[in-house]
Formats: sequence, C-alpha cells, structure tokens
Amino acid sequence: MNDLREELKKQKLTAQEIEDILKDHEEMIQTAIDEGLQEEELANKFGDPSKIAAELAELGGQEETKKGASDAYETWKSFDGEDTLDVRVEVVDEDIHYKPSENGKINVLYRGEGTLGQYELSYENKVLRLKAPKRSGFLSFLSRNKNTLDFIIEIPENVKITSVYQKSVNGDIRVDQMKTASFELSTVNGDALITKSSLGHTKWNGVNGDLNVTDVKMKSLKFSLVNGDLSVSRCEVEESLNVHTVSGDAKITDTTCGECGFHSVSGDITGEEFYPKKVSLKSVSGDILIKNKEDRGIEVARKKSVSGTVDIRIKNQT
Repeated sequence: MNDLREELKKQKLTAQEIEDILKDHEEMIQTAIDEGLQEEELANKFGDPSKIAAELAELGGQEETKKGASDAYETWKSFDGEDTLDVRVEVVDEDIHYKPSENGKINVLYRGEGTLGQYELSYENKVLRLKAPKRSGFLSFLSRNKNTLDFIIEIPENVKITSVYQKSVNGDIRVDQMKTASFELSTVNGDALITKSSLGHTKWNGVNGDLNVTDVKMKSLKFSLVNGDLSVSRCEVEESLNVHTVSGDAKITDTTCGECGFHSVSGDITGEEFYPKKVSLKSVSGDILIKNKEDRGIEVARKKSVSGTVDIRIKNQT
C-alpha cells in the first residue's frame, strides 16, 4: 500500500483522490483474502503499483469528457439513418433506453458520471455499435461503479431495423415503440421493460432479471432464466412462445400465441385469458395453471409434473 501511495503522489493526484483509491484498494484486497487468495498471489491479482498509478492518472486526464451525475440527457452523436439498421450493444452496468427519434436521425444520448471517451460508438455499413470500456485487472474493480453512463438510442420510424442484439450484466433495458425483425437480449441481473412494439423473433437469456412485456407483437418469444420473473400482457405471439425457468415465476394475461411450451423446475406459471393453440406443460415442483373465460379448444400436447399442479381451467365451468 505504501508503494502505491508513493506512485500516486508521483502522478500528482490530489490527496483526496489518493485516499479514495487506497481505501478502495484495501477493501478489494481484503475481499480477495476472504475469498481464499494467498498473499503471494495478490501482486499478480492487482498488478504493479506504478502501472496502476499511471493508468489512474491517464483516466484523470480525460476529465474534460467526464460528466457529473444529471437527470438530463445530452446528445453524444447523431447519424443520418439509411434504409435498414442492425443494432449491436455490449454494456455492463449501463441502462439503455430505445425510443423513436423525433428529428429523423439516429441519436445517441447519455447521462451519468462515466468517462464518455472510453465508450466505443460507431455507425458503419448500416450497423450501429455501442460498447462499454474494457475492464481488466485492478481497474476493473475500481471503476466498476465510477465509470458508468446511461444511454438513450433514438431510431427514426422510417428506418427498418433488421436486428437488435444487446448483451449486458447489470444494466436495465427499456424499449418503446420499436419495430424490428429480430430482438435478442442476454443479461445477468438487468431488468427489461418493453411496450408498444413489434419485435419479430424475440429471445432473452439471463439469470436474475425480470422481463415485463406489454402491448407487443412478436413472431416468437423464447424466455430462459434462472430466477427472473416474466410478465406478458396484451401481446400477440404469431408462432411459438417458450418459457424455461428454474425458480422464477411467469404470468401471462390477455395474450394469444401459436404453440406454447412451459418448462419450470420450482417456479409457478399462471395464465389468465391466455389462448395458445397448442401447449406443452412440464413442471417438477412448480404449479402451471391457465384460467380462461372461454373454451377455445386448446390442444394439450403434453402435461407432466412431479409434485406441482398442471392444469387448464375454464372459469365457471362445472
């Protein structure tokens, strides 16, 4: 720690900056020790003090692009949209909001405390790419919560979106009035809210995040999570709707689809005014229950459970 302190002084950082860095460093070292890291391994884990100090000084030199926390978004870049568009987003803690553009351009707006210059943003060959800064070694821990921005991506309604792919860890996603042929989301903890959109073939893989979908048309929906919950309301799924959950719950209301597959380990799945043409229901200990007012002749291809209840009921039916 003394070596790091001296190296930070050489980089002419302020006393407060040095103390903040050392405090974070001490906490991370203690965490590593608690997790079983041996003392001789710490140097390899956290790196050379002189290199760490130099990298931190370089970050400090980018302060002209660093913005303080603010509720107001500012425009980062705008592009003239072409006839079609693919969107590729790879972020960590950043929240992303997709919405229609009001000026006929593809706009990327931002807010937060992160260093804007560390993010990669490009629009080439009809592909919009946004990528969070790479994080490795000691700085990956230090800057995890201190170099994060939130973004709005605005897309003109006359641009045909062929695909959207987003990969994130903790960030949330919001989608308003989007029309795309393909939408794929991969998350760990982030939540998603999707409204008034047409998403084509839709796929979401994750661990803990929740997905809330309202007033959305989809070609297909494949939802696969461990603990996250799914809420689908007033939606139309033209082809298949598949839900695979370990312990998360799913609720589907006022929705129609073609073939539907439910697979749950311990999570519960409920449907109200949910009318698939064909269903396959499988559960270990969770309950799967569909309750409808009308009997529309839902074909049950498979219905299996170890200890949970799996059933389709018509209300007021004796």
